[in-house]
Amino acid sequence: KITQSSKPTLYDVVIMASIIEREIKFNNEKSTAGNILWKRLKINMPLQVDSTLNYITNNQSLRLNAQELKIDSPYNTYKYRGLPPTPISNPGYESLNAAMNQQDSPYLYFLSKPSGESVFSKTHDEHVINKHKWLLNN
Repeated sequence: KITQSSKPTLYDVVIMASIIEREIKFNNEKSTAGNILWKRLKINMPLQVDSTLNYITNNQSLRLNAQELKIDSPYNTYKYRGLPPTPISNPGYESLNAAMNQQDSPYLYFLSKPSGESVFSKTHDEHVINKHKWLLNN
């Protein structure tokens, strides 16, 4: 378990890079997303990433359904805090680099537009607004 005072292991970095690989399409956004995800772990916030559930369901949708969110699996990062038990993809160089060298940011949330571009938010309220703007009305 990663805390504010602990350092991730190499295996943790590979798992994180595999999530970044699946979550973020554009290389210039990966280090910001990596910073957000490590920050969530350090404050004991669930990662809440769709890619870990898509890994076990084989669903590649931009939106998870209510049944998927209830799946009892260590890969359900909405239900369980921390990293999933294994990598969920084979991360490339940019994702590995982003997992090791995050770009510091004020953000705590992100989502992917249908175009694949990421939208970053500082607060949950801002994230909800972005979700409605980019995902729920499309």
